[in-house]
Amino acid sequence: SFQLLTNLQFNPFALKFIYRHINQDKMTTSVSMKSIIDETKSQEFNEELKEQELKFDVSMHDLTIQKSLPKLRSMKSALFKLYPSYKSLSSRTIHQIWIQGEEHLQENRPHFYKNFLEYKEINKGHTFLWSEEMIESLIVHEYPHLLTLYHSYSHFIMRVDVAKYIILHYYGGFYVDMDSECRLNFDGLAKMSNDGQPIVCKVSDDYRTKMYSRKFINNHFLYLPSRKHPLMDIMLHEAPITAKRRPLEPMILYILRAVGPGFLMHCLKIYKKQCNKQAKSALTGAKKVFYKKLKTEDVVTVIDSRILDEYFFHESKNTWLEDQWMDEKDKNDYLVVLGAIAIVLGTSSLFVMPLK
Repeated sequence: SFQLLTNLQFNPFALKFIYRHINQDKMTTSVSMKSIIDETKSQEFNEELKEQELKFDVSMHDLTIQKSLPKLRSMKSALFKLYPSYKSLSSRTIHQIWIQGEEHLQENRPHFYKNFLEYKEINKGHTFLWSEEMIESLIVHEYPHLLTLYHSYSHFIMRVDVAKYIILHYYGGFYVDMDSECRLNFDGLAKMSNDGQPIVCKVSDDYRTKMYSRKFINNHFLYLPSRKHPLMDIMLHEAPITAKRRPLEPMILYILRAVGPGFLMHCLKIYKKQCNKQAKSALTGAKKVFYKKLKTEDVVTVIDSRILDEYFFHESKNTWLEDQWMDEKDKNDYLVVLGAIAIVLGTSSLFVMPLK
């Protein structure tokens, strides 16, 4: 098996990881090795995603990366670059994510697959569908410090959210949720960007968002006119910081705060503060004293959701919550709270009980 592997172009770091496990357990590893070889040889990659030899500096990677490798959906993600070069994709490419891949999408969600094909046709092929294998490959090769974070999220939608930020940081372009239907070519939408600013969507036609924030900016849509934009730098820096779940924090609020719309709004505040600091530092004298702070609308282009409706229809039915509204931690937390309330009520009744 090892001789067969060495005939292929591999990531030396991943190869070293596999070889170490061969020595630890030859019996079990030989099976997994054979499956990797069979899987690799059985699938033909798209011409745009030709296998590339990876120039990997092992010294740059620590033990946390090694511990995350076994969690990959497929070892091909570590062994090969399964994602296109940033030069091969237009800055107006529409990125979409379906964790299980295009074939699964076609078979299990035909209406979503039909929408994806319509996006492709209306936007003249400037679309790209990401599977988890491709996402993990991008992270392993370009953002290895985020691999452990990516695998730490308890809900798949959190991995989708952080993946979209990584993709837009690396490529720029559009991101649109899978549960949407294209209506117009996005070229007109890109032209709405003020002076090359990112475009975000303010939701004004969904009353539920008012319960979370008065000015709710959703993350189902984003546009970055260029790769490695400062806003995306902030988002990738903040993601590990907000990832820890707070005590008694419900799952849905955790998702919104850690990587969802709440996280996007949090990063926009930091970006606005950064822009204000830079703008004020360039001034002198009276202009600096009477400097008027920039608002969110001054640093990013904010588009109303009703305008976006002209370009695509978003089902907005919380597709990601179809399978579960709470996780085991929520259930345990609620039991703890109910138990605490029962104890408090039981104790208080002793003090108010009338004497006979």
